[in-house]
Amino acid sequence: MGLAINPNFARYINAPGGPRLKATIALIVGIIIIIIGLTIEIPQA
Repeated sequence: MGLAINPNFARYINAPGGPRLKATIALIVGIIIIIIGLTIEIPQA
């Protein structure tokens, strides 16, 4: 998801391989972060 906003986001992923593999990893991590954000409620003060 971060790749849609910032195409250079794959640069920050420290994984061996080409930019396509890094983009896939960044996409998977983004989806996991979205799922965690939707399932865990943050208590408001």
